[in-house]
Amino acid sequence: NKIAAVSILSSLFSYILIGRSEYVPLLAFRMMRITLRYGLCHESPFMLTIYSVVLVSMLGDFSGGYKFGKLALALLERSDSKEWYAHVVNMVHHFLTHWKEHAAVTIEPLLCCYRVGRESGDNEYAMYSAMNYCIHSFLCGRKLSKVEKDMDVFGQQMKECGQEGTLYFHQPFHQAVLNLIGRSEGLDPLVLKGEVMDQDKLLQAAIETNNHICSSNIYFLRLMLAYLFGDYELGKEMIERSSHFSEYMTSMIHVTTYTLYKGLMAFALAQKTQEKKWEKHGQRALQNMKKWAKHAPSNYLHKAMLLEAEHAAIQGKVSKTIKLYDIAISHAKQHGYIQEEALAYERAALFFNSLNRSDKSAWYFARSHQLYIDWGANAKANVLHAQFSSLVVPAKHRDSFHLFVRGRSSISPNVGISQIEMAAADTQLSYSEKEITDTKQFETHPAALTQTAKKKSLRSAAIHVASSLRQYFH
Repeated sequence: NKIAAVSILSSLFSYILIGRSEYVPLLAFRMMRITLRYGLCHESPFMLTIYSVVLVSMLGDFSGGYKFGKLALALLERSDSKEWYAHVVNMVHHFLTHWKEHAAVTIEPLLCCYRVGRESGDNEYAMYSAMNYCIHSFLCGRKLSKVEKDMDVFGQQMKECGQEGTLYFHQPFHQAVLNLIGRSEGLDPLVLKGEVMDQDKLLQAAIETNNHICSSNIYFLRLMLAYLFGDYELGKEMIERSSHFSEYMTSMIHVTTYTLYKGLMAFALAQKTQEKKWEKHGQRALQNMKKWAKHAPSNYLHKAMLLEAEHAAIQGKVSKTIKLYDIAISHAKQHGYIQEEALAYERAALFFNSLNRSDKSAWYFARSHQLYIDWGANAKANVLHAQFSSLVVPAKHRDSFHLFVRGRSSISPNVGISQIEMAAADTQLSYSEKEITDTKQFETHPAALTQTAKKKSLRSAAIHVASSLRQYFH
């Protein structure tokens, strides 16, 4: 009976995550209680994975969540069962790994997870893995032409397998890639409408079915496109609509890229409107990115430095701004985030242009334009060229630019992270952890508690479960 109960609870996870994410901790703790009382079963690795996600997303315990995720993988390997392989491996690499390792190391495991899921008949999690493989490839800066081909193939398979729910999550990312390439309807890159979807129809369906993840994906991607193509009014609207984004995205990799663009857009709006509220939005995004960069500098240090540069720019700190842009460019290049390297070059170019230093502005614009082309974002590259052709074209004829292009052909991104860089990140970033107090009420009355009380209760329950787990596995 207990095994049947655990199996039923496990099968409910994806539905609870999509529709009622506030109940995920209850699910995790209930399943862990059963395990601690009655012992391990085939579902135990998946239970540990859900518990790990709660540690990271609800409590900000990145190290604890990562360790329990590794424990789940170890138990999965010992069980020699393919039934839960796609569930566990997909969850660990989508929700947990990027908080401690370079996100690029998740790409091949997610593809392997898709294959194993198809072989074992687990089409639901095979398609989740395929979708996450595509999303991680996109957010890690892989060439858009390759990403789009993969998205097209897997999108067709989702239809064939009857996984329409997964397809709804997948389509906004696919259309965003098409928009960047230059294949949006009416050539409007700001509208997610074209070959694979219509944003208005999909958004309406998501709202009607209470599918917060789908609607949040649309808002996030339109915010990113709004910033890249300079539509600050649309960006402002998307920030306001996506106020609960991080709540629904939990610890997915999306939330960090969303935070980057929300912070960048907020600082841009602060500069344009002179309203303090936007600067505060940007500062909150910067604080979060600094916190994350201390755990995974290979993914988040360059993002933090770019946000820091934008904040320094609106404060009029010229020398600090220039230095921070160059640090962001260097770290993005080192770790293979070509799209964010291009963005940092572009922001630096715009900053020099505002200072009427056209020679330096041209130097940065030319590199940004080339990197967007190399990434495959032809729509963005074309807009940049049209707006600043008088700066981009002459700069591309310089010897220094040709050296830059030749030098990039030999670059392979470093997906590791050294102890030296970890120490360097610690010296560049400072933050204070939020205080989390204690209460016992969450498990029985989650809706009645404030956010602080929820965290207090979760912390208490998590510490108790973690202590029991250590004793159990010892």
